[in-house]
Amino acid sequence: MITELGDRAPTRLVVNADDFGMNTAINGGIIQAHLHGIVTSTSLMANGACWQEAVALSRKHPTFDTGIHLTLVDGAPISPTNRIPSLLDANGKFLPDIFTFTRRYLRGAIQLAQVECELEAQIKRLQNQHVTISHLDSHQHSHMLPGIYQLVRRLAIRHGIRFIRSPAETQYHLFHDHSPCWPRLIQQWGLWALSRLQSPLPCHTNDAFAGFYNGGALNLDALTAIIHHLPQGKTTELMCHPGLAPSSEHRGAIYHRDAELAALTNPAIESLLEHRHIQRTTYRKITGEGVRP
Repeated sequence: MITELGDRAPTRLVVNADDFGMNTAINGGIIQAHLHGIVTSTSLMANGACWQEAVALSRKHPTFDTGIHLTLVDGAPISPTNRIPSLLDANGKFLPDIFTFTRRYLRGAIQLAQVECELEAQIKRLQNQHVTISHLDSHQHSHMLPGIYQLVRRLAIRHGIRFIRSPAETQYHLFHDHSPCWPRLIQQWGLWALSRLQSPLPCHTNDAFAGFYNGGALNLDALTAIIHHLPQGKTTELMCHPGLAPSSEHRGAIYHRDAELAALTNPAIESLLEHRHIQRTTYRKITGEGVRP
């Protein structure tokens, strides 16, 4: 966990935009959310269709923390297909979603050596572009599966990546609209349980997490509710998915990326953070502030 020095720990918030590099509209929305909103960091997909554009944007905006969004589902691999056949469908692409991947994984048909091969290639692609990777997470949270988590932790240590996301969202803000989405809630509880099973040491991780339940629908009301319930004296990572396009389909659901961008750039949100004395920060900045492993 993130450890504070001193008697009184501030309440801090890392606002991380996922899917950087997926396409131009997402890249543009993420940069807008940083320049004109509360987003402090992003996670770059090394296999995304527009990953090179994302690398160029990260260089242009050095105040923006850039992590890696490791990808094992939904897209194309970096590695030669003959080296990672257990990860691929009949067309040489990744499996379409985490549910399909998990079913194959539970059957014992996913080879961890092939997972390591592909994820190592993704990390090296960004490092070869001189991207300083501040943190690590994964597309559809595939890194939380037992066995894969331990592998990812070894990769983080090997490549000097000091932070790994723990997507253990609690239920403090979920029912602000009084219409719980039970499938999403069940998935969230599953991630919470997996997070409790894993040990991040000797890496750091966030104290608390938010944004899974409202993924693709992080509107102004939801964002306000999350901020009002941030745990005091802790560092929370808020996951978000801004974009310039009106909406996009993601795992069969509609992601309202433009609505998320509007919420993240709403001046009322910045005022609320100031009123509640919540410090926006990044993992790179935390490291510079003397955090201990």
